[in-house]
Amino acid sequence: MLQLDESELIRIFAEVLEVSPETLSQKSAPDNVQGWDSGKAMEIVITLEEALNLEFTAGELDEMISIGATQEILKRRGVFIPR
Repeated sequence: MLQLDESELIRIFAEVLEVSPETLSQKSAPDNVQGWDSGKAMEIVITLEEALNLEFTAGELDEMISIGATQEILKRRGVFIPR
């Protein structure tokens, strides 16, 4: 299983959302990032699952309400490396 750090996680979100990584933070979420809709949310999930070779549970998907929340899920899964 691969691992990633905060900058890599934000890079993935930025790439999928088609925004600059500098515009994103732990608090970035669908309600404060233009274009982050349900389709982009699923694209983020698929990109992370493929990059990390894992599958999120339904409960984890419900928890993915921000970049910070996603980071916490990845920490629990042992695939997030804090800087």
